[in-house]
Amino acid sequence: MFNNLCIIAPNQEKWVQDRKSLLIKSLLKAGFEISEKPSSKTDLNLCVGGDGSLLAGIRSLGDFRTQKPISGIHCSNGLGFLHPMVLPSTEEAIDQWVSKFKNTLKKDDYELQKRWGLEGKIHAQNGQHEALWAMNDLVFSKGRLSRMVKLRVSIDKTVLFDGLRGDGLIAASATGSTAYSFSAGGPVIAPELSTILLTPICSHDIAQRPVVLGPDVEVEIEVLEGKGPCFLTEDGQSGYDLGLGDKISVTRSKQPLTWWIPKSAEMKTKNHYEQLRHKLGIGGKI
Repeated sequence: MFNNLCIIAPNQEKWVQDRKSLLIKSLLKAGFEISEKPSSKTDLNLCVGGDGSLLAGIRSLGDFRTQKPISGIHCSNGLGFLHPMVLPSTEEAIDQWVSKFKNTLKKDDYELQKRWGLEGKIHAQNGQHEALWAMNDLVFSKGRLSRMVKLRVSIDKTVLFDGLRGDGLIAASATGSTAYSFSAGGPVIAPELSTILLTPICSHDIAQRPVVLGPDVEVEIEVLEGKGPCFLTEDGQSGYDLGLGDKISVTRSKQPLTWWIPKSAEMKTKNHYEQLRHKLGIGGKI
Protein backbone atom coordinates (compact mmCIF):
# COMPACT_ATOMS: atom_id res chain seq x y z
CA MET A 1 0.00 0.00 0.00
CA PHE A 2 1.12 3.58 -0.65
CA ASN A 3 1.66 4.93 2.87
CA ASN A 4 4.42 7.55 2.58
CA LEU A 5 2.99 10.51 0.66
CA CYS A 6 4.75 13.63 -0.60
CA ILE A 7 2.37 16.61 -0.80
CA ILE A 8 3.39 19.44 -3.14
CA ALA A 9 1.51 22.72 -3.66
CA PRO A 10 3.55 25.26 -5.69
CA ASN A 11 0.68 27.76 -5.71
CA GLN A 12 1.37 30.04 -2.74
CA GLU A 13 -2.07 31.65 -2.61
CA LYS A 14 -3.36 31.49 0.97
CA TRP A 15 -6.56 29.60 0.23
CA VAL A 16 -4.66 26.88 -1.66
CA GLN A 17 -2.12 26.55 1.15
CA ASP A 18 -4.94 26.42 3.71
CA ARG A 19 -6.60 23.57 1.82
CA LYS A 20 -3.24 21.78 1.59
CA SER A 21 -2.81 22.12 5.37
CA LEU A 22 -6.27 20.64 5.95
CA LEU A 23 -5.44 17.77 3.60
CA ILE A 24 -2.18 17.02 5.41
CA LYS A 25 -3.96 17.15 8.78
CA SER A 26 -6.58 14.68 7.57
CA LEU A 27 -4.01 12.34 6.00
CA LEU A 28 -2.00 12.26 9.22
CA LYS A 29 -5.17 11.39 11.20
CA ALA A 30 -5.77 8.55 8.73
CA GLY A 31 -2.32 7.08 9.48
CA PHE A 32 -0.33 8.23 6.45
CA GLU A 33 3.27 9.41 6.69
CA ILE A 34 3.57 12.85 5.10
CA SER A 35 6.47 14.87 3.74
CA GLU A 36 6.59 18.01 1.60
CA LYS A 37 9.83 17.11 -0.17
CA PRO A 38 10.37 13.99 -2.32
CA SER A 39 12.73 11.28 -1.14
CA SER A 40 13.56 7.63 -1.76
CA LYS A 41 10.99 6.74 0.95
CA THR A 42 8.10 8.38 -0.93
CA ASP A 43 5.46 5.98 -2.25
CA LEU A 44 3.26 8.51 -4.06
CA ASN A 45 3.66 12.18 -4.98
CA LEU A 46 0.48 14.26 -4.81
CA CYS A 47 0.43 17.72 -6.41
CA VAL A 48 -2.28 20.08 -5.09
CA GLY A 49 -3.45 23.06 -7.18
CA GLY A 50 -4.27 23.76 -10.83
CA ASP A 51 -2.74 22.53 -14.07
CA GLY A 52 0.14 25.01 -13.88
CA SER A 53 0.86 23.97 -10.31
CA LEU A 54 0.87 20.32 -11.34
CA LEU A 55 3.41 21.00 -14.07
CA ALA A 56 5.52 23.07 -11.67
CA GLY A 57 5.23 20.37 -9.02
CA ILE A 58 6.37 17.66 -11.40
CA ARG A 59 9.37 19.77 -12.41
CA SER A 60 10.26 20.36 -8.74
CA LEU A 61 10.55 16.60 -8.18
CA GLY A 62 13.72 16.46 -10.27
CA ASP A 63 14.93 12.89 -10.78
CA PHE A 64 12.22 11.57 -8.43
CA ARG A 65 9.57 12.37 -11.04
CA THR A 66 10.45 9.20 -12.95
CA GLN A 67 11.07 7.07 -9.86
CA LYS A 68 7.79 7.38 -7.97
CA PRO A 69 4.12 7.58 -9.11
CA ILE A 70 2.50 11.02 -9.41
CA SER A 71 -1.09 12.19 -9.21
CA GLY A 72 -2.84 15.54 -9.15
CA ILE A 73 -5.53 16.86 -6.78
CA HIS A 74 -7.40 19.81 -8.28
CA CYS A 75 -7.67 22.77 -5.96
CA SER A 76 -7.89 26.00 -7.96
CA ASN A 77 -10.24 28.17 -10.00
CA GLY A 78 -8.73 26.84 -13.23
CA LEU A 79 -9.71 23.99 -15.54
CA GLY A 80 -7.91 21.18 -13.73
CA PHE A 81 -7.86 19.05 -16.85
CA LEU A 82 -4.82 16.95 -15.86
CA HIS A 83 -6.08 16.12 -12.36
CA PRO A 84 -7.87 12.81 -11.72
CA MET A 85 -9.04 13.99 -8.26
CA VAL A 86 -10.75 17.09 -6.80
CA LEU A 87 -10.17 18.29 -3.22
CA PRO A 88 -13.31 19.38 -1.30
CA SER A 89 -13.41 22.78 0.39
CA THR A 90 -14.29 22.01 4.03
CA GLU A 91 -12.42 20.07 6.72
CA GLU A 92 -15.28 17.60 7.21
CA ALA A 93 -15.54 16.94 3.47
CA ILE A 94 -11.77 16.50 3.20
CA ASP A 95 -11.88 13.91 6.03
CA GLN A 96 -14.50 11.97 4.08
CA TRP A 97 -12.47 12.31 0.88
CA VAL A 98 -9.34 10.97 2.62
CA SER A 99 -11.33 7.96 3.88
CA LYS A 100 -12.36 7.14 0.31
CA PHE A 101 -8.80 7.71 -0.91
CA LYS A 102 -7.46 5.31 1.75
CA ASN A 103 -10.03 2.63 0.79
CA THR A 104 -9.02 3.00 -2.86
CA LEU A 105 -5.39 2.31 -1.93
CA LYS A 106 -6.29 -0.64 0.33
CA LYS A 107 -8.32 -2.28 -2.44
CA ASP A 108 -5.68 -1.56 -5.12
CA ASP A 109 -8.54 0.07 -7.00
CA TYR A 110 -6.36 2.25 -9.21
CA GLU A 111 -4.27 2.07 -12.36
CA LEU A 112 -0.76 3.19 -13.21
CA GLN A 113 -0.23 4.76 -16.63
CA LYS A 114 2.96 5.77 -18.37
CA ARG A 115 3.18 9.40 -19.45
CA TRP A 116 6.05 10.47 -21.71
CA GLY A 117 7.48 13.98 -21.62
CA LEU A 118 10.01 15.68 -23.88
CA GLU A 119 13.74 16.22 -23.54
CA GLY A 120 15.89 18.63 -25.46
CA LYS A 121 19.13 20.53 -25.62
CA ILE A 122 19.96 24.04 -26.73
CA HIS A 123 23.07 24.26 -28.91
CA ALA A 124 23.76 28.00 -28.93
CA GLN A 125 26.05 29.82 -31.34
CA ASN A 126 27.95 31.26 -28.39
CA GLY A 127 28.93 27.75 -27.26
CA GLN A 128 26.49 27.52 -24.37
CA HIS A 129 24.35 24.41 -23.95
CA GLU A 130 21.20 23.97 -21.87
CA ALA A 131 19.35 20.73 -21.11
CA LEU A 132 15.55 20.88 -21.44
CA TRP A 133 12.67 18.82 -20.03
CA ALA A 134 8.93 19.35 -20.38
CA MET A 135 5.84 17.37 -19.45
CA ASN A 136 3.51 19.25 -21.82
CA ASP A 137 5.43 21.25 -24.38
CA LEU A 138 8.42 23.22 -25.58
CA VAL A 139 7.19 26.41 -27.24
CA PHE A 140 9.18 28.53 -29.69
CA SER A 141 7.57 31.93 -29.98
CA LYS A 142 8.19 35.49 -31.12
CA GLY A 143 9.38 38.16 -28.73
CA ARG A 144 7.52 41.13 -27.34
CA LEU A 145 7.39 42.93 -30.67
CA SER A 146 4.82 41.66 -33.16
CA ARG A 147 7.35 40.26 -35.62
CA MET A 148 7.46 36.79 -37.09
CA VAL A 149 10.01 34.15 -36.22
CA LYS A 150 11.56 31.96 -38.89
CA LEU A 151 12.53 28.38 -38.09
CA ARG A 152 13.92 25.38 -39.93
CA VAL A 153 12.56 22.08 -38.60
CA SER A 154 14.27 18.76 -39.38
CA ILE A 155 13.29 15.19 -38.48
CA ASP A 156 16.26 12.83 -38.17
CA LYS A 157 18.29 15.35 -40.24
CA THR A 158 15.64 15.51 -43.00
CA VAL A 159 14.16 18.99 -43.39
CA LEU A 160 10.38 19.06 -42.87
CA PHE A 161 9.66 22.80 -42.55
CA ASP A 162 12.27 24.81 -44.45
CA GLY A 163 11.53 28.31 -43.26
CA LEU A 164 8.50 28.13 -40.99
CA ARG A 165 7.38 31.77 -40.76
CA GLY A 166 4.76 32.83 -38.24
CA ASP A 167 4.24 33.20 -34.50
CA GLY A 168 6.24 30.09 -33.67
CA LEU A 169 6.13 26.34 -33.14
CA ILE A 170 4.92 24.02 -30.38
CA ALA A 171 6.64 20.69 -29.74
CA ALA A 172 4.18 18.81 -27.51
CA SER A 173 3.93 15.44 -25.83
CA ALA A 174 0.73 13.41 -26.04
CA THR A 175 -0.23 14.74 -22.59
CA GLY A 176 0.44 18.27 -23.81
CA SER A 177 -1.69 17.82 -26.93
CA THR A 178 -4.71 19.18 -25.02
CA ALA A 179 -2.88 22.35 -23.92
CA TYR A 180 -1.45 25.16 -26.09
CA SER A 181 -1.17 22.88 -29.12
CA PHE A 182 -4.92 22.21 -29.00
CA SER A 183 -5.63 25.95 -28.92
CA ALA A 184 -3.35 26.37 -31.95
CA GLY A 185 -5.30 23.78 -33.97
CA GLY A 186 -3.36 20.62 -33.14
CA PRO A 187 -5.03 17.19 -32.71
CA VAL A 188 -5.89 15.52 -29.41
CA ILE A 189 -3.68 12.49 -28.75
CA ALA A 190 -4.33 9.77 -26.16
CA PRO A 191 -2.04 10.72 -23.25
CA GLU A 192 -0.46 7.29 -22.82
CA LEU A 193 1.04 7.34 -26.34
CA SER A 194 4.75 8.13 -26.71
CA THR A 195 4.57 10.58 -29.60
CA ILE A 196 5.95 14.02 -30.43
CA LEU A 197 3.50 16.54 -31.87
CA LEU A 198 4.68 19.55 -33.89
CA THR A 199 2.12 22.35 -34.22
CA PRO A 200 2.96 25.58 -36.10
CA ILE A 201 1.52 28.73 -34.53
CA CYS A 202 -0.21 30.96 -37.11
CA SER A 203 2.05 29.85 -39.97
CA HIS A 204 2.06 32.03 -43.10
CA ASP A 205 2.24 28.87 -45.23
CA ILE A 206 -1.04 26.95 -45.31
CA ALA A 207 0.87 23.72 -46.08
CA GLN A 208 2.73 23.84 -42.75
CA ARG A 209 0.29 21.87 -40.66
CA PRO A 210 0.50 19.89 -37.37
CA VAL A 211 2.48 16.65 -37.64
CA VAL A 212 2.41 13.64 -35.27
CA LEU A 213 5.76 11.85 -35.04
CA GLY A 214 6.82 8.49 -33.65
CA PRO A 215 8.66 7.97 -30.36
CA ASP A 216 12.18 7.40 -31.67
CA VAL A 217 12.79 10.45 -33.85
CA GLU A 218 15.00 13.45 -33.14
CA VAL A 219 13.62 16.86 -34.03
CA GLU A 220 15.97 19.76 -34.66
CA ILE A 221 14.73 23.35 -34.67
CA GLU A 222 17.07 26.05 -35.99
CA VAL A 223 16.44 29.78 -35.59
CA LEU A 224 16.83 31.41 -39.01
CA GLU A 225 17.12 35.07 -39.99
CA GLY A 226 14.51 37.46 -38.70
CA LYS A 227 13.93 40.94 -37.35
CA GLY A 228 12.85 39.94 -33.87
CA PRO A 229 14.07 37.57 -31.12
CA CYS A 230 12.82 34.02 -30.53
CA PHE A 231 11.88 32.80 -27.06
CA LEU A 232 11.72 29.17 -25.84
CA THR A 233 9.63 28.07 -22.84
CA GLU A 234 9.39 24.73 -21.00
CA ASP A 235 5.79 24.06 -19.87
CA GLY A 236 5.38 27.81 -19.50
CA GLN A 237 7.55 27.53 -16.37
CA SER A 238 11.02 28.65 -17.50
CA GLY A 239 12.34 30.35 -20.62
CA TYR A 240 15.38 31.06 -22.77
CA ASP A 241 16.22 33.76 -25.31
CA LEU A 242 17.35 32.23 -28.59
CA GLY A 243 19.60 33.88 -31.16
CA LEU A 244 20.02 33.47 -34.90
CA GLY A 245 21.67 30.16 -35.73
CA ASP A 246 20.85 28.53 -32.39
CA LYS A 247 19.74 24.91 -32.72
CA ILE A 248 17.52 22.95 -30.36
CA SER A 249 17.23 19.16 -30.41
CA VAL A 250 14.03 17.55 -29.10
CA THR A 251 13.33 13.88 -28.37
CA ARG A 252 10.85 11.88 -26.36
CA SER A 253 11.98 11.60 -22.73
CA LYS A 254 14.15 8.59 -21.98
CA GLN A 255 12.00 7.57 -19.03
CA PRO A 256 8.24 8.01 -18.53
CA LEU A 257 6.40 9.33 -15.53
CA THR A 258 4.04 6.95 -13.75
CA TRP A 259 0.55 8.47 -13.49
CA TRP A 260 -1.58 7.22 -10.56
CA ILE A 261 -5.32 7.23 -11.35
CA PRO A 262 -8.06 5.98 -8.98
CA LYS A 263 -10.68 3.71 -10.51
CA SER A 264 -13.06 3.35 -7.57
CA ALA A 265 -16.59 4.67 -8.09
CA GLU A 266 -16.54 6.46 -4.73
CA MET A 267 -13.65 8.69 -5.88
CA LYS A 268 -15.83 9.80 -8.84
CA THR A 269 -12.89 10.02 -11.22
CA LYS A 270 -13.59 10.95 -14.85
CA ASN A 271 -11.56 9.16 -17.51
CA HIS A 272 -9.65 11.02 -20.22
CA TYR A 273 -12.50 10.99 -22.72
CA GLU A 274 -15.04 12.22 -20.17
CA GLN A 275 -12.61 15.06 -19.41
CA LEU A 276 -12.42 15.90 -23.11
CA ARG A 277 -16.21 16.01 -23.25
CA HIS A 278 -16.93 17.86 -20.00
CA LYS A 279 -13.95 20.21 -19.68
CA LEU A 280 -12.89 20.90 -23.27
CA GLY A 281 -16.35 20.63 -24.81
CA ILE A 282 -15.24 18.20 -27.52
CA GLY A 283 -18.28 16.65 -29.19
CA GLY A 284 -20.53 19.66 -28.76
CA LYS A 285 -23.25 20.35 -26.22
CA ILE A 286 -23.86 17.80 -23.49
